[in-house]
Amino acid sequence: MRVPTAIARRANALVLLDDGLSCVEVGKVLFLDDDTVRDWRKLNLESGFSRVSRRESGGSASHLSTEQDQALVAWISQTMPRSTRHVGAYIEREFG
Repeated sequence: MRVPTAIARRANALVLLDDGLSCVEVGKVLFLDDDTVRDWRKLNLESGFSRVSRRESGGSASHLSTEQDQALVAWISQTMPRSTRHVGAYIEREFG
């Protein structure tokens, strides 16, 4: 059985946390934002791994125009930002 990559990353993060790494260290190792790692840890502690391993889509619709979205994709492809914070800062700076 093939485990989806997103679920495997979450499992890897939790194993590394269990081995004693901090959320910041796990984020650096797995190229994740440390807040994401913290959220997974909290969810795992509160509800168990079955909840962490759910792949739920959602969120709000984009407020960017098609042109802005294309510019964002190009910027991400060129700069490979390390965290969602960097992406958010770019969006705020470029598109308000």
